[in-house]
Amino acid sequence: VAWYRRVKKGVEWLGTHLDHRVAVSPSAREMAERHIGGTFEILYNGIDVETYRRPQVRRESTPTIFFCGRQEPRKGLETLLDAFLLLPSHYRLWVASDGPRIDELRSRYSREPNVAARIEWLGQIPERDKLDRLARCSVFSAPSLHGESFGLVLLEAMAARTPVVASDIDGYRNVVTNDVNGILVPAGDAAALSQALTAVTTDTKLAQRLVLGGDERAEQMSMHKLASRYIEIYRDVLIAEAEERIHIEPSAFVRYFEDRLLRRPRLAKLSQTVVDTVTETVNDTMTALRDKSQQLRERVTKDRDERE
Repeated sequence: VAWYRRVKKGVEWLGTHLDHRVAVSPSAREMAERHIGGTFEILYNGIDVETYRRPQVRRESTPTIFFCGRQEPRKGLETLLDAFLLLPSHYRLWVASDGPRIDELRSRYSREPNVAARIEWLGQIPERDKLDRLARCSVFSAPSLHGESFGLVLLEAMAARTPVVASDIDGYRNVVTNDVNGILVPAGDAAALSQALTAVTTDTKLAQRLVLGGDERAEQMSMHKLASRYIEIYRDVLIAEAEERIHIEPSAFVRYFEDRLLRRPRLAKLSQTVVDTVTETVNDTMTALRDKSQQLRERVTKDRDERE
């Protein structure tokens, strides 16, 4: 890419001054290691799991599929609509989507016999409505064809304890393990998607297993655990930096007089004291940050409950 060639040297220089390297997905890590160098740790984007837990919301009594995402060809909405045509007539579909072709799709599929009344075209919906429908639907479907680096919306559905059926593409495999915490089907295969949706909505044991697996996966990738890992990284970097400064090679003047004036045992003891002090200070700071984060989380939860 032309713009990258202009900044390449600056990016490479910046890479030599990094204390720790983090990427949000395997594809991002591959690109970063190729252009910046070094080894990157993968820390996926996290979610605030408690935001999606809505035990007071009741599931729909009829099988209901939920799709949420901007309408563009790569999102695979047409594949889902074709799959929906293969389902029994009592199934319903919620389409929370906008885009340049949404009216065309709505017009085309509404002409199908016994379909118009079963598809609810929601347009772009606010976050509160999305959370509500994630908790009420029978299954969340993400039929993307390609171009997904990470399936954050799948993680949201899992946190809402909703079964997930998605395309078997690289980005979604970062989140879903097939038949463990979701069902993956070949991208663009309407028949396979229809079969998977039928299985999840008719096989209670399968649905329960996917919900339990999804709940565990959401906890693994929670914002709390992500923040804890970042705190560990910052702490390790700060301690390493403090130790590095303490053990800088002394000048010739200091080396000449250190035996008489500084006494090596005392200097070593002083170094360890400084490291211990830095470590204690960092730990106290991180504890305060965790407490503040918990207070903010409780405040957000309280405000949300009061609004509802």
